[in-house]
Amino acid sequence: MEKLTKVSGIYALISAVSMVMVWSLLIGFDFLQDEMRAHPLRYYFLAAAELITACMLFISGVGLLKKSERILKLFYISMGMMLYAVILATGEFLSIGLPWFAALFAVVAIATAAILGIHLMKNQ
Repeated sequence: MEKLTKVSGIYALISAVSMVMVWSLLIGFDFLQDEMRAHPLRYYFLAAAELITACMLFISGVGLLKKSERILKLFYISMGMMLYAVILATGEFLSIGLPWFAALFAVVAIATAAILGIHLMKNQ
């Protein structure tokens, strides 16, 4: 269980930082410029939701690495939020013609579901 907790904490931290980096790249290189102009509220709320998810992933990742017993529920919630976000992102990027981003998020969705599933099976 110790190794799973450490791997999960590292995964949560990397995911949190990656979410912020991906949004920075998407906005910085204007990948979503047309979409954001066409649907600004949609993307503002999406960015806000993903920022909240990234913050929760970061907090739960730090908590897992510090072996906090109270953080496990937050980890489950944040991983569920991330799973939802990456499934949504896969469809979004396919619909706007960015298949490489869609493929990346599909892989992240599978990894997230696997880690979450292993955690839930071990903690029953």
